[in-house]
Formats: sequence, structure tokens, C-alpha cells
Amino acid sequence: MRSKLILIALASTLAACNTPDVDRPDTGVAAVNVPIVTSADYVFDAAAPDGALAPGEAERLNGWFQGLGLGYGDAIYVDGATADAARGQVAAIAGQYGMAVSAG
Repeated sequence: MRSKLILIALASTLAACNTPDVDRPDTGVAAVNVPIVTSADYVFDAAAPDGALAPGEAERLNGWFQGLGLGYGDAIYVDGATADAARGQVAAIAGQYGMAVSAG
């Protein structure tokens, strides 16, 4: 009889020590690891008289690309009525980052 009481007391003590697993997220049907996709549009207004970049604009654009951390998944567009020469200059700078330029 005494051994049964000791066994019940020990089992009760161990049952009270059961703590929930705090590291487990909610285990419902919702996915736990969902990728977050974000999008942001930035505009760089460069002086391009006669369709070509003005002196100093290429260095300014290169610094802006460095500041953005331009890389995979980014898109570059050049817009303007006479932007063919500027598009070529921007493409040369963007090529240093492995990027292509599209018409905007």
C-alpha cells in the first residue's frame, strides 16, 4: 500500500511539471514560413540635354546605384522621348552591376 502511495505521489509531481513547448508556433493549417515579397519604385531624375547624360550625371547615377545595393531581381528603365543615347550610357553603368536596361 505504501509503494502505491509513493508511486501516485511521484506521478502527480511529474505531471505537474509538464510545461507547454513555448518554441512551437501555432500548429494550425496556416503556413509558418511564408516568404515576404516587397516592391518599391525609385526614380532618378538625370539631366539629359539633347538625349545624352550631362557631365557628372554618370558618376551621380553610379553612386545612387551603389547606395541602393542594386542586384538580382531589380529592374532599370530609361524613359524619355529622346532617351536612346542616355539609355546606352545608363546601360554601360548598369552593366557593371550585371543589370540590363529596358525602355520605360
